[in-house]
Amino acid sequence: MLNFFPLLFLSGLFVPFWWPAAPPPPVGGTYEVSDNWTLVLRAEGKQVSGVLIDEEKYMAPATGTWINETTLALRWRFDAKGLLLEGEGELVFTPDGNSFSGTMRHKVKITQRQSANTRESMGDWKGKRTLRNSALPTIQNPSYFENRPGETVLPNTEEIEEQLPIPPPPPSRPPAGTEPGRMKGMTEAHNVWRKALGLPDLTWSDELARYAQEWAKELASRGCEMEHRPYSGPWMQLYGENIYASWGQQNTPADVVNNWAEERHSFDHNTLRCNGAWYECGHYTQVIWEDTREVGCAMVQCGDQELWICNYNPAGNVQGEKPYRKP
Repeated sequence: MLNFFPLLFLSGLFVPFWWPAAPPPPVGGTYEVSDNWTLVLRAEGKQVSGVLIDEEKYMAPATGTWINETTLALRWRFDAKGLLLEGEGELVFTPDGNSFSGTMRHKVKITQRQSANTRESMGDWKGKRTLRNSALPTIQNPSYFENRPGETVLPNTEEIEEQLPIPPPPPSRPPAGTEPGRMKGMTEAHNVWRKALGLPDLTWSDELARYAQEWAKELASRGCEMEHRPYSGPWMQLYGENIYASWGQQNTPADVVNNWAEERHSFDHNTLRCNGAWYECGHYTQVIWEDTREVGCAMVQCGDQELWICNYNPAGNVQGEKPYRKP
């Protein structure tokens, strides 16, 4: 059977007529998303505005555009107060607008501290509307050093030390190992914190040191900005990684590792979890990660700035795993 378009006759001419495309689903309100995210949306014609709240309760304004009758291209970005949140996703809504599925890419970067913290994630998304016509929340993101609403107040040093005896910092010039030049003592600077937990010592790896030096030189060519290796591309990360930077001073390996170990005050040695967000103790947990066996480090200077990088094999901070096993 043949299909015909309806025809309009105007002044002796006929014009084919197509019915308009179906309107997009009636999205709007609060959607509870997989991985403990929340998305609040408000439709404005063919455009959608919103606020994304990630699993750490950080917030970013979002904008969306319909790319077909059911698929919304969503982008979000917040960059202030030492915090960068950005990402994008494609959300395919059901016709009633009550739920969606799709994919997302998300990046979090903490810039307001000496040790860089960057996390990137991607994966599948699913969301279900729990409240209609809710107003968009006001964007409120604290600086890194402020406690977020509902966040557990970090215990003080005395409380931490009651959980686990903390060793004194390594001497400013710890015993030399096989490390070259300014790296002498780096392995022992790590092992002093591992010994306090009865964990195996790390050994120095020249291969990891070369790997760290490659990235250090690349960052120097970019102005010594603190950046972790990305998760894809020619500079893709293959190992665990810690980064430290300082200005106007010359550091020893002990200075660098002790800075990372300061994050132990944000780590609960009873539950083996961070108190608060994951990145508040991630450098420390990499230092003490039980299954890690090798470390290799490098340092590069940009004027009065020193940028230190250590890589670890096997990598630590594996999602869903704890840093070490209690006896």
